[in-house]
Amino acid sequence: MTIEAILREVEKRFGELDEKAKEAVKLAVKLAQGETLPERIEPEWQGENPPFDEMAKLDIEERSRIMNELEQRNIDWLLRKCEDLGAMWLLVVDGQVHAHGKNLADNPPTDEEILELAERTGKLPLFFMHPALFWIEETAWNPTVYAGDMYPTLPCRFAHNGVSWHTTADFDTGSASTFASYENLFSFGVVQMLPSDVLRQMTHLGQIFRFFVRTLDFSLTADDGSERTTKVRVLCVLNWGQSPFVTVNPSRTALVGRDICLRLQPKITLNFEAKTTSVAFCHDLTRQEPRPPFAF
Repeated sequence: MTIEAILREVEKRFGELDEKAKEAVKLAVKLAQGETLPERIEPEWQGENPPFDEMAKLDIEERSRIMNELEQRNIDWLLRKCEDLGAMWLLVVDGQVHAHGKNLADNPPTDEEILELAERTGKLPLFFMHPALFWIEETAWNPTVYAGDMYPTLPCRFAHNGVSWHTTADFDTGSASTFASYENLFSFGVVQMLPSDVLRQMTHLGQIFRFFVRTLDFSLTADDGSERTTKVRVLCVLNWGQSPFVTVNPSRTALVGRDICLRLQPKITLNFEAKTTSVAFCHDLTRQEPRPPFAF
């Protein structure tokens, strides 16, 4: 039986396959027929991370240009490492992965830990985030620009070193990450630029936006007034008012993704008739052991 005939039989039993599933079936057939696979070519790390003391003296635009070039030069290596480690972010110095995680709420390194690594190695670490972390599937209690359309919201708090910003953020389970206005975070004293910060550039809704990543304390507020807090890497978007994040909802200040909810384990009820969101914490997470600092 030919591979095409086998594919037809599989789809007859299990339904239409996507391209990845078809390739998996073809590979399984070839292996069963005794074919050997070509040896996997492992990409090699190219170049070195730049000296931290020199990078700290540069303005953020030039520092970002150098680090983004290093990332692009090693994109195949970085993606392969993510695949091998089952990771969505990596902290890398000269081809050595010092830390990694499954999402931006998975015990992310603090800015202090990144600075400590930079001072110890003498190099500015590359914080790589898998492109899938930026995928946003816009779903639509905040009014949007579309008639009759509303966006679910969550009351929340962003904080760092005892300084807080309370806001009502749009809630989107279609987003793997959490985005917030840099201007609001800065004006409330929660975020300031660091010598380790690097600007990144991505596209959403066909429009380019720029951001840097910062570890913040994020608190979700339940209906009874109780809070639950976790550390998360927040994508701080520059020029928020002109960014694609306000295209659908001009009053949006932040977009909370599923990363934080998976971490905090709330029970969220969306009432589409009353256009309200109910938040409750159904079990105690205080017995969870806090993670130790990274042993770089």
